[in-house]
Amino acid sequence: MKTYTDILFIIGNGPSLKGVDLKALSEHHTLGMNAAYRYWREIDWRPTYYACLDEVVGLSHQDEIASLIKERRIEKFLLRSNLIEALGEVALDQRIINFDALYYGNIGFNAAPTITTGSHTTLWGALLGYKKIVLLGIDGRYQEIVDGAERRGGIVLELTHETKNPNYFFEGYQAPGDRYCIPNPRPGLHIGAWREAAHNLKNFDCTVYNANKNSEVRYFPFIELQPWLAAGEIVLQPEATLEATPHLNAEPSEPSLDRRSRINHFLQSQWRWCLIPLMFMGALGIVIAAVRGISLDTIVWATFAAILYGVILLLLFQRYTLAQVAINSARRISALEEQERERQRQTIITMRDEIRNTID
Repeated sequence: MKTYTDILFIIGNGPSLKGVDLKALSEHHTLGMNAAYRYWREIDWRPTYYACLDEVVGLSHQDEIASLIKERRIEKFLLRSNLIEALGEVALDQRIINFDALYYGNIGFNAAPTITTGSHTTLWGALLGYKKIVLLGIDGRYQEIVDGAERRGGIVLELTHETKNPNYFFEGYQAPGDRYCIPNPRPGLHIGAWREAAHNLKNFDCTVYNANKNSEVRYFPFIELQPWLAAGEIVLQPEATLEATPHLNAEPSEPSLDRRSRINHFLQSQWRWCLIPLMFMGALGIVIAAVRGISLDTIVWATFAAILYGVILLLLFQRYTLAQVAINSARRISALEEQERERQRQTIITMRDEIRNTID
């Protein structure tokens, strides 16, 4: 059987995947995600790679993901660090990739800060060197809360009884007890994640296609799937695509300890809040001057207002810069801790494999 090593199919779980013969993709490299393993078991098929980047979903399906790892039919697993820690010894496997350690250490990921499984596995595919990536079942539209789902705090939902979920391509994708997050806890989260990813994909020698012309993810050219599978022919669809723009905070700058730089950074980022009260006080001064005329009292009040405004700016500046330093320091510490944990895991794996080889 011929294997196409430069093409990767990212298989989402949207309704548009219904009717697609996954076994027909067996000669290609494929990536499946989240709870679709329930369908794969029905048809006795596995993708090349598996990914679950939702921290709530990962823990909810921990035992089943462990089973996928143990059966050794999937080449690589892209998982979050909280799930890797929860898996314990099962996670001592070279096939498991720690997404969080990868995210902090690669600009292709952390320049796209909105993390979803679909968008960031596409970035991962480009990072692995695939020249063409085809999206299947990436629909980008969701019913936020379905019947049978109850809130479990914050944005977490739990399915309490069996129900039809219009968000997925097969019945039984979810089962009672499954926990997951509201798809879009803020409007446009998923589409925004794809926009960020599409912009960062421009840095790779990789072309991404979407095989669902009705998808809301419109940052990639649309193609027909069957001509591709039959003859490797790319038949572009005329559907319009959108321009992928960068995330506003895609490359946050580190706070500077230099006073002048910090003041400039503060004024550049907070100038609107500085300008509004300044305009208000200026207008108030003009009104007072017009009503009472320019007098000593007016000059005194204007001076007092200017001093008060300066004090307010100074306090805002201090609170803002201290908060930014704290946030960025926490991010750096988190990144270092994550990378150290991953280094320790890899060290344990290496030592275990050396011991096994010695015994053998």
